[in-house]
Amino acid sequence: MRGFRRYRAFVLFAAITLFVLYRFSFSSEDAWESFSNTGSPALNKIPPKAPGPNYGTSDHSHPTVDKTDDRPAAKEQIPPKPKLEDDPRKPAIPDLPGVAHDGSDADTYNPHSAVTPGKSSSDLASSDAGDDDDHTSLIKQKPASGGKPDKAKGNTAHDDTLNIPDRIIDQTRPGSGSDSDYDSAGDLLSAGVGPASTSSGTHWQKPTEHFPIPTESIIPLPTGKPVDIPTIQHAFGKETAEAQKLRETRLAKVKAEAVRAWKGYRKYAFGHDELSPVTKRFRDPFCGWAATLVDSLDTLWIMGLKEEFEEALEAVAKIDFTVTPKTETPVFETTIRYLGGLLAAYDVSGGKTVSSHKILLDKAVELAEILMGVFDTPNRMPILFYNWRPAAMEKAKRASSSSNLAELGSLSMEFTRLAQLTKEDKYYDAIDRITNAFEEWQNRGTSLPGIFPDRVDAAGCNRTAEAERATERQNEAAARAQQSTPKSSTYLDKSDDRAHAKGFSVDEDELAVSNHNHQDPVPGKSPVGGSRNNAEGSSGSGLQRRSNYAAEHWDPTGLSSTSEPECIPQGLAPGGYSEAYGMGGGQDSTYEYFPKQYLLLGGLEPKYKAMHQKVAAAVKKWLLYRPMVPDNRDLLFSAKLTTRGNPLEDANTEYEVTHLTCFLGGMFGMAGKIFDEPDDVEIGKRLADGCVWAYESMPSGIMPEGAYVVPCANVKKCEFNETLWWEHLDPLAAMRDAQLADYYKRVEELKALRLKQGHAEEDEEPTGHKLHVGHSSSASSHSDDDDDDESEEGLSGSASLDMTQRVHANKLEANSDSADSDDSNLVKRSPMPPPESRTNAEWASSVSANHAAKGMLADDDEEIPLDMTLPARPQSHKEFVQSRIQREKLPPGFTDVRFASYILRPEAIESVWYMYRITGDTTWQDKGWKMFEAIIRHTQTEAGHSAIHDVMRSNPDKKDEMESFWLAETLKYFFLLYSTPDVISLDEWVLNTEAHPFRRPS
Repeated sequence: MRGFRRYRAFVLFAAITLFVLYRFSFSSEDAWESFSNTGSPALNKIPPKAPGPNYGTSDHSHPTVDKTDDRPAAKEQIPPKPKLEDDPRKPAIPDLPGVAHDGSDADTYNPHSAVTPGKSSSDLASSDAGDDDDHTSLIKQKPASGGKPDKAKGNTAHDDTLNIPDRIIDQTRPGSGSDSDYDSAGDLLSAGVGPASTSSGTHWQKPTEHFPIPTESIIPLPTGKPVDIPTIQHAFGKETAEAQKLRETRLAKVKAEAVRAWKGYRKYAFGHDELSPVTKRFRDPFCGWAATLVDSLDTLWIMGLKEEFEEALEAVAKIDFTVTPKTETPVFETTIRYLGGLLAAYDVSGGKTVSSHKILLDKAVELAEILMGVFDTPNRMPILFYNWRPAAMEKAKRASSSSNLAELGSLSMEFTRLAQLTKEDKYYDAIDRITNAFEEWQNRGTSLPGIFPDRVDAAGCNRTAEAERATERQNEAAARAQQSTPKSSTYLDKSDDRAHAKGFSVDEDELAVSNHNHQDPVPGKSPVGGSRNNAEGSSGSGLQRRSNYAAEHWDPTGLSSTSEPECIPQGLAPGGYSEAYGMGGGQDSTYEYFPKQYLLLGGLEPKYKAMHQKVAAAVKKWLLYRPMVPDNRDLLFSAKLTTRGNPLEDANTEYEVTHLTCFLGGMFGMAGKIFDEPDDVEIGKRLADGCVWAYESMPSGIMPEGAYVVPCANVKKCEFNETLWWEHLDPLAAMRDAQLADYYKRVEELKALRLKQGHAEEDEEPTGHKLHVGHSSSASSHSDDDDDDESEEGLSGSASLDMTQRVHANKLEANSDSADSDDSNLVKRSPMPPPESRTNAEWASSVSANHAAKGMLADDDEEIPLDMTLPARPQSHKEFVQSRIQREKLPPGFTDVRFASYILRPEAIESVWYMYRITGDTTWQDKGWKMFEAIIRHTQTEAGHSAIHDVMRSNPDKKDEMESFWLAETLKYFFLLYSTPDVISLDEWVLNTEAHPFRRPS
C-alpha cells in the first residue's frame, strides 16, 4: 500500500493520458480515412529515388526535365465495370488539330468527316457481309499456277554454304465446356459484364508539348510507287480432293475452338481485358479497355464470324481511351494489341468502303493522340510506361536509361500504318526518329556488331561525361574556396555563399578525406569514344567524394526535379554494365520489324533492309547453334550471350530453347525471300523445325517457356553422345565418384576395426545400412532422411563433424526432389571437402577416440554401433544422373527445363505457318496439327482455354489465364495454316508482332 501511494500520482497521470489518446484516436479516424482516400502521394506510390547532382546548365532553352519511372504502379484501385445499360453514350472523340504540309491541309485526316461511298479494287472486304460462313472476301483472286511444293531439303543440302561458324564449347561441363448457356446479350448483363466504357476517373486532355517539333522538321512518310519485291509465297497448284477434305476438316476444328474461346469471353468477360477460363471470371491487366475484344476483331472477320464481329464493333464504339484505372499505360502492349488490332480490323473489313467500320479508324486515332505524348522528350525517345495525369505532365521527362529493347523498337509498324491511312506524317515522324537512333547505334557499333543489348539507355544524356565534367567544376570550386579562405581559419565563413551556391559546404575535415574513398562514378559506363577510367581530378577530397556520391545516385531519366543539370547528348547506349544479346523475350520484335517495315513501306526506305542484313549476319555469327538430339536431326536454335563489352574474352553463352525465340524461323524465311537470301530461308526451316522438335520432346507434347540443351560444337556434323549429355546433367561427376571411392575405403577401414576388436561378423550388415562393397544401386541412394539423422547422432569430434558435413552435402545433391533443379544450381553449389588422406591406424584411432569419449568401449565385448559412424553412401555419377532424369522427366538432350509453363503462346505455330506458305510443303501442316491437338488436349476448358503450369506432366494443372493473343495470334495462325493460301497472302499483307495484318502498298 505504501508503494501505491508513492506512485499514485504517476498512475493517475498515465490513466488520464491513455484516456485522452483513446478519444483522440476516434476523433481523428475519419480525418485519416479522408486523407488516405485523396490519393496522397505519400500512399500507394513508389518512393522517389535519391536526387541527382545539383549541377548548373549552360542550356536554358528547354524546361526542367523531371524523372520518369518506367515501372508499373505499386498498387491501384480498379473501379467496377459499368453494365451495358449504365453508359449508353459514345465517348466524344477529341478534336485533332492537323499539321499542314506544303502550306495546305487538303490531305489532313478528319476523323469526323463522312466516308465517301464507293469501292476500291485494293480493299480487302467485299460489301457482301451477309455470308457469315464464307471468308472469300479476304481473298484477292489470282490465277492458279502449277508447280510442286518446295520440299524441304535434306539435312546436309546446304551444310557447305550456310555461314554459321562452329561453336567453341567446353564439352565437359554445361553452359551456364458447354455452350448451351450462351444465347443472348441478356446473359452478359446477368453476369455483370459489359463493354469497357469507363466514365469515371480523370480523363486525358491533350497537354502542351514541352519539346514540340516544328512543322518543317517533321519527317515525311515515304510515298511513291513501291519497288519490285520478290514474292514470298510458294506458287500453289490445285490440291487433290483428298487433301482438300483433310485440310477443311482441320480448319473446321480450329474454328470451333476459336468459337469456344470467344463465347466464353463474351459470356464471362465481355468488355474486360481477359477471361479467366477456369473460374469464369475476368482480369484487366491492360488498362481495362477490352484487350481481348479489340485483339480478336480481325480474327473474327477472317474466320467468317461476321455477327460476332458486328457485335464487337458496337462495343468498340463505347471504349473510352481517355480514362483508365491504371496509373501508367504500358505503351508497347497498348500499341501492338489495341492500336494494331483496330487498324488491322479496319483493313481486313474494308473500312474505307463500309461506313459503319469507320469507327475503327476513329478509335485508333483517339488512342494514338494519347500515345503521342510518350514521344515528348528532349531526344524524342518514348516513355514506355506513360502516366498522362495532369500532375505528372507538368514537368518534362526523359526516356528511361534502362529501356526494354523490344518495347522501344516495336512501335514502328502501327504508327506507320496509321500515318498511311490518315495522311498524317507526325505519326511516322514519331517512330522514324527511333529507327534513326537504332541505325546510328548499329553503324557506330555495339559489343556484338549488328544487334543490340536487351536494356537500352534511351535518356539521351552521357552520364559518365556529365559526372566527369561535374567533378572538374567542383574541383575548381574547391580551389577557389581554398584561395578565399584565410589560412588561419579552420572553417569556411558562413557569409561566403560561393560554395553554398553550388549545393555544398566545405570544411577542412572534409577536405582531408583520403583518396581511398574515390570510386568510379559509373562503373563500366564510358562516354562515346571515351575510356572506362575514373574521372579526372582524383584528389580524394570531400568534394570529390560528393561528386562520386552524386554520380552513383544518378537519376536514370536524367535530371533532378530541383535542378537543371547539363545534359551532354549521346545516342542510344547499353542500359547496364552487363549486356545481354539474344533473339528472345525483351528483344525479339525489334528485329522482327526491320524486314516487315521494309514491306509495309513498299521498299521505299532502304535502311530497313540494311539494318536487317546486319542483324542476320550477327545472329549467324554469334547466336545460332545446333542442339545435340538423339536422332541427329539437323535443327537450329538461337542462344543468349552476355558480355561486359568484350565478347571475345568474357562472353557467357546460354544455350537456351525459349518459346518466344521461335518467331525467328518465320523472320529468316520471309526476309530470305524478299532479300533473295536462299540460305536464310534454309536457316528458317531449321529454326522452325527446332521448335517443332521441342514440342514433340515434352511429355505433354507442348513446348515449355524456357529450357536448356546440349549444343553441338560443329553445326555440320553432330551425333548424339549420351556420355556428354550426362556430363552436362552432372558437372560434379568427378568429385561424386571420388566421394564414392572414399566411402568404400572407409567401409573397409571400419570392417578392419571390427575385426581388430573381436566383433567380426562379415555377413552381418550395420543397422539400417548395407556396406555396398564393390557394387551400388542403379538409380537411387539409400540415404533417406531418417538414416541420415541416425548417422549424425553417432558422430562427435572433428572427424565426425567432417563426416556430418559430407552427409549434408550428399543430401543436398542426391536427395533433392525439387522439380526446379537445374545445372546452374549444381554449378553454384559449394564443392564438398575432398577425401581425407588418413592411414588405417589414424582412422581407427580417431573412431576409437570418439566412441571412448561416449563411454562405448567400457566393455571389450560391447559392439560398436557402426550405423552411427558410417554416413549414407553417396550416389555415383550414374545414379545421380539416372535419378535426375527420372525425377525431372528430362527428354534426351535437355539439361534443364527451367520454365515449364505454357501460356498459349503463338511463336512456334507462327513460324510453321510461314514455312508452309513459303515452301508449299504440306508436311508443315502435319507438324502443326500435332501441335494443335496437344495444345487443345491440355488447355481446353468449358469456357475457353487456359495456360498450364507444367508441360513436363502428362496432365498439367491449369493457370486460369487466357491471354488476348490466344485469339489474336495462336488460333489465327492455326486457322491460316489450313485456309487456302490466298487468305491473308504474304504477298499482299504484312503482320505485326500481334499477328494483325496490315495491307501492303500496291
